[in-house]
Amino acid sequence: MSSIKILGAYSTKEYNHGTSSYLIEPSIALDAGNLMRPLGRNAAKIDHIVLTHCHMEHLADIPFLIDAFFAKRNTPLNIYGLEHTLANLKRHIFNGEVWPDFTKIALLNSHAPSIIMHTIKEYKPFCIKNVSFKPIPALHAVPTVGFVITKRKTAIYITSDTCYSQTVWNEINENGSIRAVIIECTYPSAMSEAAKIHGHLTSSMVIDGISKCHRKDIEFFVSHINPKMERTIIQELLNSPLTANVTVLKDGDEINF
Repeated sequence: MSSIKILGAYSTKEYNHGTSSYLIEPSIALDAGNLMRPLGRNAAKIDHIVLTHCHMEHLADIPFLIDAFFAKRNTPLNIYGLEHTLANLKRHIFNGEVWPDFTKIALLNSHAPSIIMHTIKEYKPFCIKNVSFKPIPALHAVPTVGFVITKRKTAIYITSDTCYSQTVWNEINENGSIRAVIIECTYPSAMSEAAKIHGHLTSSMVIDGISKCHRKDIEFFVSHINPKMERTIIQELLNSPLTANVTVLKDGDEINF
């Protein structure tokens, strides 16, 4: 059995509410919204960060991670993302003004660059150590991918930020290796127009999507809730028999699959 740890489960930061981040392996993270606080000194072990897209709540801790452990690192920090994601990370953060451009700064303990960026493409799987990542396009405000993450022949699908997308449900229905799905639910049902504008899901959209799932062997989890709306969203999910058993994630949870 494989597992991942939820470092940040929410769409915005509040006390005890971190933004999107998952520890796939001790050295591998998916998104970087909340690495430093939950991992502490163990954040120094992170050598690989896979990004879903360029929004701040998914990459906020990258500058602090490389800065905090720069003097102790012996190997580069590898960052993986769509071309659009990496271009925005370089243009708006590692630009020599907002933050030093660590892609051009060598490590103190070697001649290697501090950060190496790797471009990924939709549907083209890649491996980091023994973990496989398959990028699946999501329907969001900017180019975004979710990932089917396979460890030891079983997989978890983290959809990332997305409005309703048939592509997502096709992958869930057709990929027999998937045992668990983390799907976003940012807004309550009454905010459907805002969800469509910003590329997110509401409670009712999640319920509708799960109604199109043909499989009974998948465990569903919900993340990316706005903390101010959490109580309403949870109640709406509990009120439907389709989502009454869905687990709403919080920081520190662990998922086995």
